[in-house]
Amino acid sequence: MAKLPSFDEFRDETVCVPDFVPGYFGMDLTVRGSMTDKEWSRWVLLTKVPELHRMMAQYRKKNGIKGFRAAIMEFLTQQNITVV
Repeated sequence: MAKLPSFDEFRDETVCVPDFVPGYFGMDLTVRGSMTDKEWSRWVLLTKVPELHRMMAQYRKKNGIKGFRAAIMEFLTQQNITVV
């Protein structure tokens, strides 16, 4: 079984957080925008950190998609991760 990443692995570089918009049939869309492949790969790996994954699920369940990106950025900042 592969080792899950931790926040410590993301404190050395800035993390780009994508935007999120409502989609169809209850599925929200992640808008990559102008993120490079490296930035996107880093984001995808970061979402596998259990604490972030749990926070995102709880936020969406309670609040939906509105303010989702801002909540993620605030949470990551509290974990001493630089975000844009």
